[in-house]
Amino acid sequence: MNTRLWIGIATIATLMMCPATVHAVLIWDAVTGDEAAITDGPGTWISSFGEYKWNTGVGPDWNVDWDNAAPDAARFGTAVSSEEFKVTVYGNVTATGVTTYKQYYLEPDFFNGGSITLTGTTPSVVTYYRARFYTDLATAPGVETLRLDGAGTSSRYLYLYGTNTFDAPVVIGGDGLLCMLHSDATAGLQGSIQGSASASVTVESGSTLSIRADNCITAKPFTISGAGLGGRGALEFYTSANSAGVRDLQGSVTLAGDATIRIQVNPANPDALTNIISGPISGDYALTVINSATGSAYPAPIHLTNPANSVKNLIAYSAGSGGSPVMIYLDANFAATESVSIGNKSTVYLAAGADLVAPSIRLEHATAALDASAAGMTIPSGQAVEGIGTIVGNVAVAGGGIEPGVDGPGVLIAGAGGVLDFSPGGNLIWGLAELKDSATGGPGSAYDMVVAPNDLVLGGTSRLTLDFAAVGDPAPGEAFWTSDHSWLIMDVGTSTTGNFGSIAHGAFAAGSFNTTVDGGGEVYLNFVAGTVVFPPGDASRDGKVDAADAALLAANWLKATGATWDDGDFNDDQAVDDLDLAILAANWGAGVPTAAVPEPGAVALLVLGLASLIGPRRRGRQR
Repeated sequence: MNTRLWIGIATIATLMMCPATVHAVLIWDAVTGDEAAITDGPGTWISSFGEYKWNTGVGPDWNVDWDNAAPDAARFGTAVSSEEFKVTVYGNVTATGVTTYKQYYLEPDFFNGGSITLTGTTPSVVTYYRARFYTDLATAPGVETLRLDGAGTSSRYLYLYGTNTFDAPVVIGGDGLLCMLHSDATAGLQGSIQGSASASVTVESGSTLSIRADNCITAKPFTISGAGLGGRGALEFYTSANSAGVRDLQGSVTLAGDATIRIQVNPANPDALTNIISGPISGDYALTVINSATGSAYPAPIHLTNPANSVKNLIAYSAGSGGSPVMIYLDANFAATESVSIGNKSTVYLAAGADLVAPSIRLEHATAALDASAAGMTIPSGQAVEGIGTIVGNVAVAGGGIEPGVDGPGVLIAGAGGVLDFSPGGNLIWGLAELKDSATGGPGSAYDMVVAPNDLVLGGTSRLTLDFAAVGDPAPGEAFWTSDHSWLIMDVGTSTTGNFGSIAHGAFAAGSFNTTVDGGGEVYLNFVAGTVVFPPGDASRDGKVDAADAALLAANWLKATGATWDDGDFNDDQAVDDLDLAILAANWGAGVPTAAVPEPGAVALLVLGLASLIGPRRRGRQR
C-alpha cells in the first residue's frame, strides 16, 4: 500500500461510553496533512501514534463507535481513486450499507477481531473502485435483500476473504461488479458464502461471481445470466497459484438468460482444484463454458453431476490466447433441448451411464471431442452428430445420424479406440460440395468423409443418405454426370463388416449410386452414369419407398394384365396383387431420411388399409 493509514472503527464497551443519540455517516477521505479538516457528525479524524482513526471525543481514540445504537451507512471516500487505504474494524459493527470509492482494505482488529452486520430492509455494499473485506459480513434479521453493487466506470472489484453469513437473498449487480470469494494463505482466510440454504444468490447480467477460494462449498440456489463483467462469465472458477481443494455449488443453478461460466487456470497451479456443480442446472437459455488461460497447457475442468440438468444449448470453447482446453465431465445425464456445440480445444466426457440428450451435437473444430470411452455412446433416433472433430469410444448409431462437416465438407473421426456400428438403423448423411471425385480432389477437400480408426459395422438397417444441396441433383445435362465417379466416404483402420442396407436419394435420370467395400475395409460411394436402379417398391421412381408408392399401388390394385413398375408391379408378372403388396411392405422406408420414416405401426395401418381394398374386390371378382 502507498500509505499506511489506520482507522479504528469499533463498538463502545458499554453504551455509557457513548451517548445513544449519536448518529454518524462515517466518511474516510483523509490524506496526510489534511485529516484534521475532515469532519462529519460529532466526530473528527485525529492522529494517534502515526495512525489515523475515527474519534467521537468520548473515551480513548482506539475504542470508537460506528453508531451501533442507530446505524447509518459508512462511506469511505468521496471521489474515485486508486489510492490504497487500510481500515481496521474493531469488534462487531453494524451499518445499513458500506460504500467505498478508493482501494480500501477493511480488516479485523488483531486482538479483538472485527465483523460487519448489515441491517435494514435492503442494505447494500457499493464499490466504485476496489474494496477488500477481510472482515466477515452478515445480514441481520429483517433484511429482505442484500445488494452487492458496482458503481461508476472504474474497476469495480469486491473481494470477500471472510466467512460471509447471508440469511437473506443476495443480488450482485449495479453497473457491473466482479465479486470474488478470495483466499489469503498468509492470513489463513478462504472466502465463502454461508447462511440459509434457501436464501438465493442472483448474478445480474454484466456482473461476475468469481470463486477463487479453496474448498468453497455452498448449497445456496444461484440465478445467473450474461457473460459477466469484462467477459469473465456470470460464474468464474479461478485457480490461484496456491489453490487446493474442491469447489462445489450444491444448490440449483437457474439461467435467467444466456449465461457464461468461465474457468481461469493459474499457470503456476493448473491441476489443484476440482470444480463441481452438483446442483441441477436449468433454464431455456444457452450455457457457455469457456477457458481463458493464456498458456496452452492449462486444462480447465468442470464436473456437472446432476441428472436433472437441462438447458437450451450447451456450448464449450477455448477463449484464451494460448488455446488451453475446456474439459466438461458429465457424470450424469445432461439434456440440451436444441443443441450441444463443442468448439476448439474442448472435450465433453461422458461417464458410464451418462447420456448427452440433444437433437443436435456439433463438433465445431478439428480439436473438438466427445469422449465416450468410459462406456460407449448410442446415437438414437432423433439425434444427429455432425462436425469435424472426434468421437472417442464405441459408437452405436441406432436410428440417429452422423453427418461429417460443419456448414460444408469435412472429416469426422468416429469410434476412435472402439467400434463404429451403423447396423441398428444408423444413417450416414454424406454431402458433396464440389463436383470432384477421389481422383481429382483429396479426401475432405470437396466432400464428406468419416474416419473409423478401428472396426466399422454396416449391414442390418444401416443407410446412406446423399445430400446434393451444394451442387444440385445429378442431371443428364451436366457434363460431370456423364461419366462414372467414385468417392472414399469411410476410411477404416481395421475392418468393415457388411455394407449399407439402403441408399436414400441415390437414383436419378443421369445414373445411380451404389457402395462397395474393398479388401482393406474402405467404403466407396460409386456413381454409374446412365444406369438407374430404384429400390423395390419405388413405383414413383424417386428413390424412396413411401406413401406415394402405396397410393400408386392402391390405384392399380388387382390390375390383372399389362401392369408395369409404375403401376405397382414390382415382380414383373404384369399384375398388381398381394405379391407386390408384400414387396412394398418389406421395403417400406427404403431411401427415406430418418426423420421422415414413419413408425412401424403407421406402416402397418397403411398396409391394413390397402388390405381392406382386397376383400371387397376379391368378393366382387368371385361372383
